[in-house]
Amino acid sequence: MNVELEDRVVKFTSRCIKVCVALPDRKIGSTSLADQVFRSATSVAANYAEAEEAESRKDFIHKLKIAMKELSEEGTIRNARVAQGHRRKRLCREA
Repeated sequence: MNVELEDRVVKFTSRCIKVCVALPDRKIGSTSLADQVFRSATSVAANYAEAEEAESRKDFIHKLKIAMKELSEEGTIRNARVAQGHRRKRLCREA
């Protein structure tokens, strides 16, 4: 078990949960941004924990790949949110 990596995953998840609490609870489509970030971030930790209990090297790699996909998804959502904030600021300056 890589204790440093596990610690980083737990801290990442904790920070994401704090962000989710701070986000407005507005629905975009059928879900809120906070809900989606929460699901992706907590999935990273859950999949990492599953990888630690893998039954084989192949299973370990597969579960870590799933965790990486969830991490990528969370990053994409976060980047879209940041871009949205920049657009809003630019529009306010233009107004």
